[in-house]
Amino acid sequence: MDSRLSSLLPKFAAVPLAFLLYMASSPAMADTYNLPADLKKSPFNCSGSGQDYNCGSIDLDKDAVLVLNGPIRLQVSGNFSTDKNLSSVNNGYSFDISVGGSVDLKKDVDVTMNLTVGGSVDIAKDARFTGNITAGGNATFAKDSIYDGNVTVGGFLSVDKNTYITGTCRAGATNFSGCGAKPPVSALHHVRISHNGTALTCTPAAITVYACTGTDSSNTCTAYTGGVSGNVKTSGGASVPFTIPSSSSSTSVGLAVTTAGTVTLSADGYTSSNGYTCWNGASASCSLDFQDAAFLISVADHIAGTTQTAKIEAVKKSDTSSRCTPGFTGTRAVNLGCSYSNPASGSVQLSIGGSKISCNAPATAITLSFDSNGVAEPSLSYEDVGALTLNASIASPTMTGSDGFVVAPASFSIAPNESNPHKAGSPFTADVTALNALGKATPNFGKENPAAQVRVGFNKCTPTANLGAASGVVATGLVQSFTNGKGQAANISWSEVGTGDLTAYLDSNPGSASAPLPYLSSAIKPAGSTATANSSCTQSFVPHHFDVTHASTRLFWYSGQTISKIKVTAKAYANPLSAATTTQNYMLGAAANAKVDLTAFSDGPPAAAVPSATGTLNTASIAGSAFQSVNKGEAELTPVFTFAQIKTPPHIARARDRGDHRYIRQWERGCHCHPQRSLTLFQRLWSQARRRQLGTPR
Repeated sequence: MDSRLSSLLPKFAAVPLAFLLYMASSPAMADTYNLPADLKKSPFNCSGSGQDYNCGSIDLDKDAVLVLNGPIRLQVSGNFSTDKNLSSVNNGYSFDISVGGSVDLKKDVDVTMNLTVGGSVDIAKDARFTGNITAGGNATFAKDSIYDGNVTVGGFLSVDKNTYITGTCRAGATNFSGCGAKPPVSALHHVRISHNGTALTCTPAAITVYACTGTDSSNTCTAYTGGVSGNVKTSGGASVPFTIPSSSSSTSVGLAVTTAGTVTLSADGYTSSNGYTCWNGASASCSLDFQDAAFLISVADHIAGTTQTAKIEAVKKSDTSSRCTPGFTGTRAVNLGCSYSNPASGSVQLSIGGSKISCNAPATAITLSFDSNGVAEPSLSYEDVGALTLNASIASPTMTGSDGFVVAPASFSIAPNESNPHKAGSPFTADVTALNALGKATPNFGKENPAAQVRVGFNKCTPTANLGAASGVVATGLVQSFTNGKGQAANISWSEVGTGDLTAYLDSNPGSASAPLPYLSSAIKPAGSTATANSSCTQSFVPHHFDVTHASTRLFWYSGQTISKIKVTAKAYANPLSAATTTQNYMLGAAANAKVDLTAFSDGPPAAAVPSATGTLNTASIAGSAFQSVNKGEAELTPVFTFAQIKTPPHIARARDRGDHRYIRQWERGCHCHPQRSLTLFQRLWSQARRRQLGTPR
């Protein structure tokens, strides 16, 4: 709504000053809750459906357990507080809480959630918090705690001893210098043996050994970095030692077997809680087939839509020694096939050697040319994404081979779903599409197991730090579901004013301290931005509204009399608006002629501009520099409203601030006022004035 300045009225008439009172009651307390089923009950008393709910203030008793039966997004307008031993059981679902007020969590918190707070955050000792924390005010983290995520604080970040923040830290000021440090590593859960399924008797098989702190998920696991040594062994008695040094999580070794046949892999020589696992690509298998003749295939991980070279080497054991020799040379028809590993299915064909083949289908005979070393190098391209396996075989002599590789997106496109500029602090959505190098969507993106997720963040451009610009609080959005390579990030916002670019990168929920993450098992980290080669700083943010306040307790002013201490404050969005923070960057670095225009309005009904024939404001605008002269984002003025004629009926007049569209193109205006009080006082003043005019007694 329009923000209006309480102004001067004609002589003997008055301007009412109005106030909005906000109250939020604390709900009752309980112990265990199933979400979202219990969100409409005490102590939450929320409204909403699906995964989105709006709540007042929430106060939970000790030993509260939050059990998620689906993804949850809570918008808490008041405060969020708990007694000790709060815990969450997420069951793999995301949990996002936005709090307009402050957050106070007592000791022994053990939760997984993303927390965005307009005010302050205070979390007691022995906390285990997995997720990102963003706060507009101060944040206090007590001792002996682990915060596994990123922390962004507009005010002061206070961190006590023996507390870790594994992700990035951004704060107005802090006593903490250990951001990004990892807590002591967890115990070794198991080692994972990775192989190609086929090997040669004339050369050692390439084996990669990974150290893990938890169970496998499709040939991946959480890395253990405490260091471990042991042996990779076969059922035939072959053995090779391995050592994964401290701070690393994997190593590669060569396992030699000189007799053709299938062996079963294993590992020993170390202490763990769950021994070992074996993986052949995306399949759990400890069987490794050693052959006297085979194809050695090598395809590098690469970007979707680019052309690569596949190396297919025909190798056999020498007839006179154990050395490897070329299996054959010259032109040969080879049965080539591909299979989907992760995702397990797809629709886009693989191009190789000038032919297109369908994956998870019978092999296609393709003629290849092998050089004097037995090597063929056909071109290969794939316009979708995922992990694939290329297979090759011939019947005579019997030779097979395979190699797995990853094809990653080239970039992400970002399309905000609201007009630009954005309003400070107001959440918005943006569509994100995973693209290949040809600029086409990749339909398999987001179908991986586990599914890839993309976070949309914000890089600030202006105003710059050397001007004293405030960083504000950035709320990122996470895309967790894609259809045909396209998904939507929600609840993106920046609490300040200025320009910048939206960014997109691979992340997890809760956010990873290692973000941006690589795609699947590759080292490729696709990214995106609203910036282009020819344009940057594409996204503008302006105030959501202006608050107009008055320090005086006077209830009226005379026509022609100066009103003192009127304050106009540029504000960000908050729910409720009474929790809105000031946009300190407003008009910082603006042009010398930037201004906010003022126009006198009557209360109505209907509300309308006061004609100049009735009266005028002596102050037509506020200089942009006024918003940076004392308190950043605030301007003070002393306007005068004067009626054109002395004998004018009383009016309730206000001044609308319109802004300089050369600096900010649009914003939503708001005013905290109490309509009933304004109306009552207006009616009383009007009645008194009419009695004076008619000569009637009071």
